[in-house]
Amino acid sequence: MRILAAGGAGFLGRHLCGRLREIDPALQLTILDLQGRTGFNFTQCDLTSRTDSRLALSGDNFRTVIQMVGIIRAKSVQEYRLMNVETTENLLENLDPPPDKFLLLSSSAVYGAPPPDHWPVKETCSLNPVSDYGVSCIEREELARRICRQKGIKLVILRPFNLVGPGQEPVMMIPSFARRLALIERNGFPLEMEVGPLDTRRDFVDVRDAAGFISAAALSRDPSPEQVYNIASGVTHTGRYVLDHLLEIFTLPAQFLIREGSPVTGDAVVRDLPGDSTHAGNSLGLRVSIPLEKSLEDVANDWRERT
Repeated sequence: MRILAAGGAGFLGRHLCGRLREIDPALQLTILDLQGRTGFNFTQCDLTSRTDSRLALSGDNFRTVIQMVGIIRAKSVQEYRLMNVETTENLLENLDPPPDKFLLLSSSAVYGAPPPDHWPVKETCSLNPVSDYGVSCIEREELARRICRQKGIKLVILRPFNLVGPGQEPVMMIPSFARRLALIERNGFPLEMEVGPLDTRRDFVDVRDAAGFISAAALSRDPSPEQVYNIASGVTHTGRYVLDHLLEIFTLPAQFLIREGSPVTGDAVVRDLPGDSTHAGNSLGLRVSIPLEKSLEDVANDWRERT
């Protein structure tokens, strides 16, 4: 089987490609990204460019394509659309011939902040994003549906909740905390660390569990023309719990202090969002198995090595 992993050199992509190789060493796996990875076939491509996409993709016959290219933190609505929507359009429109199956990485951000009577959130929950990122993910899904239906491509939409694990860059809360604490452990200073509010709760999923779900979906023989899967643990934790656990892992100066920001207020704040991945678990035969505490330990050790 020939599989194309767009964004295969990124955080999730590295774990996914490794998992696919473990499952079937004979897979013909190609990474499509700005940079390659040792041990894998590589096609260099900037998916924000229609011309680059056409030149890179024309003539290659892939049975399955996995779209992971995107951005979580952007400076503008335009950047979100470019990185999350237009890259998907350029990929789907320039795959020639089209694949049998297209896997699209979306996000739990599409759900916004549903009320507690909708928890844990299922795939059938109404989509009501409260962020520009969530809006761009819905646009990404709708575009993929339209093009896949036109071209007769099976579509699998995956909505991971909050990914965590070794190798993640410090743009998200957990790797940011771990990096800062690793530096303090090594240097002995500074003696205080300012953090944002820690009261909101999140459903954290280890990236290695997510890679297992995505691999199973890529290799599944399910004949359905479209599937949507949540990837979630079903359990939420506060930022305070995360930070307290990291503080137990690192060896810090006795005088070290944490200064926490004021709680965030407003209707657009997602205070809690547990996900339900029963559908994915039943369809793919998997369950989230790595506890958050193990993820935090591995992230801490990763940043000890990197700093």
